[in-house]
Amino acid sequence: MFRTWSTSAALVAAAGGGVSASDDFEWFRCDSCCATVHKLNSTLYEEKQKRNQRRIEPFDVIEIIEDMCENGFTKNDFGVKRYQDKSYLFGPGIKDHLGPDKGFGQMGMGEYDLRLRAYCSMFIEQFGGEDEIYAEFVANKGLDETEICREECLTSASGSIGGVSKKQRKKDKQRKKEQEENEKEKAQNMIETNKQEEVKKAGTIPVPEDAKGKKVAARKAAKKAKKEKTKGVPAGRESQKSRTTRFEDGGGC
Repeated sequence: MFRTWSTSAALVAAAGGGVSASDDFEWFRCDSCCATVHKLNSTLYEEKQKRNQRRIEPFDVIEIIEDMCENGFTKNDFGVKRYQDKSYLFGPGIKDHLGPDKGFGQMGMGEYDLRLRAYCSMFIEQFGGEDEIYAEFVANKGLDETEICREECLTSASGSIGGVSKKQRKKDKQRKKEQEENEKEKAQNMIETNKQEEVKKAGTIPVPEDAKGKKVAARKAAKKAKKEKTKGVPAGRESQKSRTTRFEDGGGC
């Protein structure tokens, strides 16, 4: 599915942007990745709006993305900054590594636009194809530039070789999912631990108020029944002495 390093290099060279010892670009792979993802997001959002947010058909997705790679990176939108004998890309989606007060920019000089197109084509292939990109776009409501270009932006390496493969992205997703599950489990364990500590401090297991009332009433009833049984009177009936005393006092029947 993925091209080898030498095949990717041949693709770049064929586009007129071969990497050589005299290549003086800094952060080219990082900037190309960010520019490509930014362009993909803006293009796919625009196409969805044209279709009233309906899903784009697979055959249209292929045509749209191919056209984007071929015609979306022009010298009207992207340029090069020069600073201390080094070159830096600038344009939509690209971070300014120098700041506004360093370097001078120019547009139209060199073949950086061809190298951007070559990188875009290679990026699509290594991602898994147009369908895979669109599936990711739909699932996450956009492409995560930071996550997708993380590996490319670890260093200031130049050249158009690299990109995050489909296999690597799956590994990254799995690692992220495992981290989230571990954090969730730790939080749940912390809650359980806190509950146990509260019970220990209280010295007893908490009993609901309504349950307490029922237990107290049951104990009182049992105690009263036991007392009357001891006197030889069935529970719920008065003794002869109690009736006589109540009659003499004028209590009636």
